Amino acid sequence: MIIKAAHLNLQNETVVVVIAPTKYVDNHATADNIISLLERMLFRGMPVVLISRAPGRGWVYYGRQDLMNTLNRDGVPLERMRFQDYSVDIPGA
Repeated sequence: MIIKAAHLNLQNETVVVVIAPTKYVDNHATADNIISLLERMLFRGMPVVLISRAPGRGWVYYGRQDLMNTLNRDGVPLERMRFQDYSVDIPGA
């Protein structure tokens, strides 16, 4: 599977923002598994936040609570972020 991800400096740490389908962001068990896999295998040592544009809700975030609070308050500067494609094997995705 190819994912799009970008690094963001948030709360004095580098956070990886990953664009994901809404069905993954809304299913917390699936989102937790994806985040765990990405943090272990691809973005070692960096917290991951999943984001998705949900119809009627705008951008939806899932990840560590303090990071989600900041993103919900401040938003994500998507237009300034440099997303890259990454190839990763996510079981069940």
